[in-house]
Amino acid sequence: MTSKELAKLLGVSQSTVSRSLNGSSLVKGETAERIRAVAKEYGYEINSNAKSLKTNSTGTIGIVFPDHFIDFDSNIYIGNLFNCIRNHLQAHGYDLLALGGHEPEDKISGVERVIRNRKVDGLIVIESSISQDRWYETGHPVPIIRYNPEQAGAEERSTVAVDHHHGGEVLGEYLGRCGHKRILCVSAMEKMGAIRLREQGIRDGLKKYGVILEPKQFLHGDLTFESGYRAVMEHKDMFRDYTAVCAYNDAMALGVMEALKELQIRIPDQISVTGFDGLKIGAWFRPRLTTVSMPGQEIAEQCCRLLYAKLRGEEGEGIRPKILPQLIIRESSGPV
Repeated sequence: MTSKELAKLLGVSQSTVSRSLNGSSLVKGETAERIRAVAKEYGYEINSNAKSLKTNSTGTIGIVFPDHFIDFDSNIYIGNLFNCIRNHLQAHGYDLLALGGHEPEDKISGVERVIRNRKVDGLIVIESSISQDRWYETGHPVPIIRYNPEQAGAEERSTVAVDHHHGGEVLGEYLGRCGHKRILCVSAMEKMGAIRLREQGIRDGLKKYGVILEPKQFLHGDLTFESGYRAVMEHKDMFRDYTAVCAYNDAMALGVMEALKELQIRIPDQISVTGFDGLKIGAWFRPRLTTVSMPGQEIAEQCCRLLYAKLRGEEGEGIRPKILPQLIIRESSGPV
């Protein structure tokens, strides 16, 4: 049934039907209730695309994931950040639509297709090799979450910079203070932005204590719990010769811990283990995981604040929030 047919059935104008179903105060209570009741009886729903043509708003925000994103099982932290952003948007009356494509141009093409169909009011981009200028060409507000504060060019006003290098450096300094000199790093083969920055931060932090990491001290996985577990099981003897393990993320760190327990290598008495991201699950394992917390709630809040300002038409003064990760010391690590 169309709105025109519904209006004819009720003996009212089509605009009255539209106003009533959109919650307009221009339609008196009794009439509005009757229209809604009949609409429900006949299964009539407002066409969101048609509504957006009138209000110029879809009530939906698109989110674009990093180039390396595979799925939430392999990228638990991205899943956590997605939930934080979604909760914030929903509290302000917006839905969240995931957009993607593994290649940069696929992402742009997919986003442009969604925009042509008037499906989103704005975009949130989590780290991208595509410049903000290119995203702006879509004609929508586009806050970008950057892993590197230095990566945001002068033209990037709507950027939330998360300093991964700082997080790695703080972790490296902590291990140096604890007297660790023989350290293994469990990371990923592909040196994408965040991995490279975290590793360099750890190197820089350790260097202050005279500790230099060699290539042989780096093992590689695919950022999952399973790959952390395999890294230990495939190099069992190595882990008896080192006093600390730095994993790229909490998922890999927990996999490392599980394997070390099976090998009866005591944590932290024989070897310390640290992670990165600050996932809640790290506090549930025993021993509880030392980690560098990436505050998803704060990142989501800052990003959405920039988005709302853009949606209101406010240009702002180019303020770019910079978020510093925090070291959380727990029982999985300690002095040599």
